[in-house]
Amino acid sequence: KQLGIDRGWKTALPFDADIKAALAMTQQAQFHPLHYLNALIDQLLERGVRIYEQTTAVDVKEGNRPAVVTKDDHHLTGRYIISCSHFPFYDG
Repeated sequence: KQLGIDRGWKTALPFDADIKAALAMTQQAQFHPLHYLNALIDQLLERGVRIYEQTTAVDVKEGNRPAVVTKDDHHLTGRYIISCSHFPFYDG
């Protein structure tokens, strides 16, 4: 209330989750991650970025040309490495 955010008290959610109560911030923007990701992928591919799916990364080698090391001991190098994983494998 002190922040001036519109809010509402909820006793149920619009998806399957048991709750006792929730405080909802109303009038907020909604983000759809798959819509965002699809647009992002299109932009990346137009710029020549390579996306490797079904490839298990096990390590990252740092340096001027960082590299991702795969389970099969392949090294994928680039100027930048972006890890987009639900379960991060690298803590560096």
